[in-house]
Amino acid sequence: MLGPSKLVARVFALMMALALTAPASAAAADPFHLLKHDCGGTRGSGQVDNAGNLYVPCASQDGYAKPRIEVHAANGALVRTIALAASATSVAPSPDASVLYIVSGHVPQRLVRQVSGAYVLDATWRVAKYAQWGVQYDALGEYVKTDAQGFLYISSGTWTNSPSAIIKYSPDGRLVTQFGTWENSWALGVFYWINTGLAVSRDGSSVYVAEVGNNRVQRFDRQADGSYVSVRTIVGNDPAVDANPYASECGAVVRAGRLSAPYDVGLDAAGNLYVLNTTCLEVKKFTPDGVTMRYRAQVTNPTGGHVHGMSVDNSGRVYLPEVNTIIEPGDAPVIVVPTPTVNWITDAFTGWAKATAHAPATTVQAYRWTAAAWIPTTVPTGSWYYIQPFAPGWKWAWSTNTWYAVRTADIAT
Repeated sequence: MLGPSKLVARVFALMMALALTAPASAAAADPFHLLKHDCGGTRGSGQVDNAGNLYVPCASQDGYAKPRIEVHAANGALVRTIALAASATSVAPSPDASVLYIVSGHVPQRLVRQVSGAYVLDATWRVAKYAQWGVQYDALGEYVKTDAQGFLYISSGTWTNSPSAIIKYSPDGRLVTQFGTWENSWALGVFYWINTGLAVSRDGSSVYVAEVGNNRVQRFDRQADGSYVSVRTIVGNDPAVDANPYASECGAVVRAGRLSAPYDVGLDAAGNLYVLNTTCLEVKKFTPDGVTMRYRAQVTNPTGGHVHGMSVDNSGRVYLPEVNTIIEPGDAPVIVVPTPTVNWITDAFTGWAKATAHAPATTVQAYRWTAAAWIPTTVPTGSWYYIQPFAPGWKWAWSTNTWYAVRTADIAT
């Protein structure tokens, strides 16, 4: 028979064992909210430099007008716009941003910063060809990335006749190594159909590659000899688990790790993995090991198209140029609309403006005064008439036969 002290110890040990084996409760998803971003373009895959500035390729009218690169500081503020001769699908800065690598028309190009600060195309720069199946090919694709040492990584083969492969280059365009080949297989290290976006750890030790055909993201790790080997599918469909791994399945009821045509991937400073799940018009955020999904952000596209590229900064802010949307980390701020005075509407109507920003692409967030209370609503972004100051940071406006309160930051005069 156990004595009192041994009995207490035995009970305590049993309780600890039960606690350790009990299933942990699911952690709350990371909060986020959506903001409008007037960027546009095709793809829109960008990257940060060593200072934490994010470079995002933009263009109006589906990539046909005002091609440019937006530079956003670590806090998301737009600090510079760099005009381009033609639209780019991807941009990757060198560590100090003295060079910008872009892809335009599937061709990688290099822009060099001048003393004046302007960027000029280096027309003499070329990357070396790479070999597959005994044939030399040009590195052509739509996505590029760099690491903190200045090496360039090109996802070659995306919607081109060049075979699927990831090519690593030195800054002067010399081939360092290549990895991944095309094969109709689920084997690690190969791509079925096409490889698309990629993300590179800052030290260049790991490369994450989105694979549209097999609906997965593979991670390639650098070996002692400088080569890269696929260590596992970090997230994505699994023929051993998913009844039909090729099926396009979307929605919250779908297994978190399932993907449907993932076109791009990104990393934040903490190593969290972001996957653009194109068919489903969503971004999934995963822990660095790919095991736990931290959020599923659904976006919309009024034109009915999909999203094929994204730019992720160090804080986890995700830019989606094709749908003019930013996924902002954290809860949405609480908006407190000032209460109007008795004479808040006068006859002194002057000016006009166009409402824009901080809302889905075709609407603007506004507040309608009804029965002595503000009712949140959304209205079209067309012309707004009779803009007048209402309170600090606010104006009231007349649109669609109704008075609205609108934040000054949401109005473009």
